[in-house]
Order: sequence, then structure tokens, then C-alpha cells
Amino acid sequence: MSGKPAVHHTSRSQPEPAAGGEPLDAETWAFLRAVGRRIRLLRYERELTQEELGAAAGISRNFVSLIEHGEHGMNLVRLFALARALGVESWELLRPTPQR
Repeated sequence: MSGKPAVHHTSRSQPEPAAGGEPLDAETWAFLRAVGRRIRLLRYERELTQEELGAAAGISRNFVSLIEHGEHGMNLVRLFALARALGVESWELLRPTPQR
């Protein structure tokens, strides 16, 4: 065993619970999806792969994917690292991106 807990993703319809273990409300989940779409759009514009963005931000490709799909939140340190890796100000990741 690697010592890491197994991760099981049962559905892309439910985000990870909040830090306290409580399920996320619809508004919070919508916010996470919107931030994820914004990060994905900026990554596409810069022609970066998830692996390249993750390496530049110090996180795994899998974690980038979870964030982009709104399945996992992030702390401010990771938000700042992603913004820096994308060459934008942190607040720009929180701006709404129109859905296509």
C-alpha cells in the first residue's frame, strides 16, 4: 500500500463536502463550477495542459481537473498559485465566465 487513501469518484454531479463534512449548498456548488470554468478558459487561452498548469502551480493534474469541473474547492494559497501560473491576478479567477 502507498499509505494514501483510495479516492473513489462516484459521480460528477456531487462536489466534495466542505471542510466540516457538510454537503455544499447549490449556490456554493455553482460558484465552484464557475471558478473552475474560468480557470479552464484561461488555461485553454494559454495553451496549457492540466499537467503543465498543475506543475506550475504546485498541484497535481488530477487536482486541476477536479477544480475545473467544480468538484473540489481550494484554499487561498492554491488560488494564488493558480493565478500566478496563469499570469493573472487572483481576483480574475473569481470573475464570472459566461456559459457557452
